[in-house]
Amino acid sequence: MEQKLYWLWMQRVFGYSAWIADPLRYFGSAKAIFEATENDYRTSEIFGKTRSFSKSRLLLLTDKDLSFANTILDQCQKYGIEILTPEDEMYPKKLLRLPDFPAVLYVKGDLSSLNERLCIAVIGSRTPTDYAKKAAANITGALAGQGAVIVSGGALGIDSVAHKTALQHHQKTVLVMGCGIQSHYLLQNEPLRQAIANSGALVSEYPPVLQPSAGSFPQRNRIISGISDGILIVEAGERSGTLNTAMHAQKQSRPIFVVPGAISSEAFAGSNRLVREGAKPVFSAEDILSYFDMVYELRSASNEAQDELSLSAKEEFQPKPSKIKTKLPSKQPVPSKVDGIDEAKETAKVHKENPEALKSKLLKNAATVYQCIIDGKNQMDEIVLSVALPTAKVLSALTELELFGLICKGEGNYYTVNETESSVFI
Repeated sequence: MEQKLYWLWMQRVFGYSAWIADPLRYFGSAKAIFEATENDYRTSEIFGKTRSFSKSRLLLLTDKDLSFANTILDQCQKYGIEILTPEDEMYPKKLLRLPDFPAVLYVKGDLSSLNERLCIAVIGSRTPTDYAKKAAANITGALAGQGAVIVSGGALGIDSVAHKTALQHHQKTVLVMGCGIQSHYLLQNEPLRQAIANSGALVSEYPPVLQPSAGSFPQRNRIISGISDGILIVEAGERSGTLNTAMHAQKQSRPIFVVPGAISSEAFAGSNRLVREGAKPVFSAEDILSYFDMVYELRSASNEAQDELSLSAKEEFQPKPSKIKTKLPSKQPVPSKVDGIDEAKETAKVHKENPEALKSKLLKNAATVYQCIIDGKNQMDEIVLSVALPTAKVLSALTELELFGLICKGEGNYYTVNETESSVFI
């Protein structure tokens, strides 16, 4: 419990959504940061490199009073809230890949499913159309039926439909809150929150009784996408807050799936724009599950014997990191480690000494599309015309190449060869 006090102190010092990875790497632990002196901070090679660790933070860093941390600890014990830090086994592993991962998570319920199963965030409008509500219920129900964990933000509208549908299918669902778990925000959804706590988990990076603020929900959104393997957007207008979560998902290399709407509908203006910019249109849960089936096949081809998930982010600031065993549910063919392209890049590096073996792992369409990009066809439309393949197959090929780290996607569906990896194939 003493170790948690240092993390609580750190959260207060650096604030929410802060980039704490660099101080942790440099000093080695939350306790070491707490015990360091002002001179230690000033003379460190990382001092002043980020706003989170600069002169403006010195006053807080040199205040070693733990009374606030003890108060939070008492509140958590009173309300039955668990405190998770990056040192805990149950801390969501995908979050550790973010530069702004939370120093502390407050949890009511069981978060273990996040490290064991495919996790899909389902988000959308607070005032959805009937079409959107039906689409959310149908797709979420099918995902839950296949063992996927449903993640959302607990708001009225699509969020509530997603949570309720998961509960109806007796499946785990996780609600990421933009305020303290014991706050009085949105009390009309309190029965739903209680049901989720009993069959899934409530999670927040904010202390138990903290009320929401203007910035707390955008900060919260990075966690919704960060703990998920993919994001499903059911309905979003041009100015929808849902698009903020999509922005975080893009930064975190999470695939974005979108339920398309009528081109004349303002309620779907944001959704349709995401599709135009490269998000994957979805018409059923199978569209999402087949995507992750492909990811699984790509990774398992070169990692058949691997059954442990390396906590790469954690290793950087812990001398002797533990290895977390991951178990897949019997009906769930998708590994929990689908959370970006890092592992796929490692796959390419593993086979660097044998390029032909790695080259042979590309499906025919992917090899064709890759050669097209090498030849200078970089725009999505150019690629489709050049390879004479259906758009859906081109998108699948591009996804495969991105997963292996062979190409990079820029703005406006512009693709380029990743020079650091392309030599493996040439």
